[in-house]
Amino acid sequence: MTQRHKSKDKDSEISGVPKPEAAKKEHAVRHEHSSMPEHEAHHPKHALHEHKPASSSHIHTEHARKQSISAEFHECISSFKNMKSLKALFVASFDVLFYVLALVFTLIFAFVMKNVVKPIEGIDPNLMLMSPDTATDIQSVLVKMVGYLIILIIVYALLLLLSYWFSRYLVWTTLLDKRFSIKALGKFLLLNIIWFAVIGILVFLIVLPIKSMSSSTLLMVYSLFMVFVPSIVLLYFTYLVYYIFTEREEIFSSLKDTFILGVRHFKQLWFPAVMMFALFVVVSLISMLSNFMPNIVSDIYVGVLLVAVLTWMKLYAASVLKRHVRV
Repeated sequence: MTQRHKSKDKDSEISGVPKPEAAKKEHAVRHEHSSMPEHEAHHPKHALHEHKPASSSHIHTEHARKQSISAEFHECISSFKNMKSLKALFVASFDVLFYVLALVFTLIFAFVMKNVVKPIEGIDPNLMLMSPDTATDIQSVLVKMVGYLIILIIVYALLLLLSYWFSRYLVWTTLLDKRFSIKALGKFLLLNIIWFAVIGILVFLIVLPIKSMSSSTLLMVYSLFMVFVPSIVLLYFTYLVYYIFTEREEIFSSLKDTFILGVRHFKQLWFPAVMMFALFVVVSLISMLSNFMPNIVSDIYVGVLLVAVLTWMKLYAASVLKRHVRV
């Protein structure tokens, strides 16, 4: 029996039929080889290293960025169609309302100031040539007049700010289809007081280094840079804080998230901001044609251009913020 078994093993080796254990090993090797991709099976050295194009992700990112810019450019162009809407008419009307109120307050301020300074008209400014009693009376009148002027300027500035803030509330509730609310209006006024205080501090910090500049060229470059760049940044965050507050009607969370969301969504918002600024510059250059027009015609021409471009900027900004910023 043993001899017969050995002869069978020998015959199987000679005939090429594998033994059971050898067959299992050969099957495992074939399975491993067949599981490889075709190019790795034919090139075992390359199978050890996975080949991925190093620049494929960069190319994909660059292509996506160009597509997003192109799509945003088309959105910008199509946004001009919104100028025909009733919403655009209301937004423009609220802007005009502020300008009318500002003109009325300015005329009242000029009239009252003229009456305040009227008592000292025709008085000799050299108090040393007057009698002591007359000089004392004039000094008391001057002190009262300065006090009246300070109060008048403060009232005038407050009226301008209140009318501006009130018109901004009407504008943004119209842009975002929100209802008018006295409570929300009060919060909006408080928000603007805080926001304008922050802006005032930033302006002070910007103006402060000017005192230490001795070079006129450096001063001019610094002034131009610090006028355009902060203006764009302040407009960017001001539109954002108005948008967030109008959606939430909360003061401090709106102020906090303005900076967080403004930085987080800068990749989506920088191009629309550049487009708005570029159009404003173009319209400003076009408005220079008013120099060749009569006074009344030039004023109307500049006023219409200003209201039109500011109305479009608000409509476009609201649509961009709705698409990219979720609050």
